[in-house]
Amino acid sequence: MTLYFLETGLVLLIAPWTVYWDRNIFVEMYPVLEPYLLALPVRGAVSGLGLVNLVAAITEFGSIV
Repeated sequence: MTLYFLETGLVLLIAPWTVYWDRNIFVEMYPVLEPYLLALPVRGAVSGLGLVNLVAAITEFGSIV
């Protein structure tokens, strides 16, 4: 479970700030969502979820060791 939280946290933390976020399938299929998906607060919220997952991974790892 720790590895899952770690991997998910890293992806959610980094992905919104890459070029892949700008050119994802949801933006291409639903252009009406583009202003919302590319907004900085949405990117920050997704990165915040990544931080929560990283904290969960650290906590989980601490309880194992």
